[in-house]
Amino acid sequence: MSTAEVTDLYMRTMQYSWDTYPYPGKTIDDLDMDKIKRFANRINEKGRLRISGTPVEIITKMNLLKDGIPTNGAMLLFAKTPLMYDIHAGRLKTADVILDDKIIRSTLYEAVEETMKYIMSHLKVSYIISSETTNNTKIRNIRISS
Repeated sequence: MSTAEVTDLYMRTMQYSWDTYPYPGKTIDDLDMDKIKRFANRINEKGRLRISGTPVEIITKMNLLKDGIPTNGAMLLFAKTPLMYDIHAGRLKTADVILDDKIIRSTLYEAVEETMKYIMSHLKVSYIISSETTNNTKIRNIRISS
């Protein structure tokens, strides 16, 4: 059995996932405290749950610190310098004709928001105006290509 297979088996047995492991060589100083504050504010605005405290307290409550070291999940979400993971979004006309594309390099939290903005910018909205009704019908033509 290879080292990777042993590690994977151990993680399954302990019910751990990659994002819960400490990120090697990083400290709390490698996390952007403003990103953590913005994240907490957004969560609080949505009203589903309440997060309070300093940025370090917040990520501790979220189990994103292990013995004071940021986890892989913390680094993906809140690193000062984004890790080298990209989202490549595109709008396709056919399987081989790309009308528009965008590579998004950021932390996961910011990348999701930027990806949603990109997708929303390409949604087409049309209206049907009819003399038969007093209400206009709004039709969303959503085509999201991967």
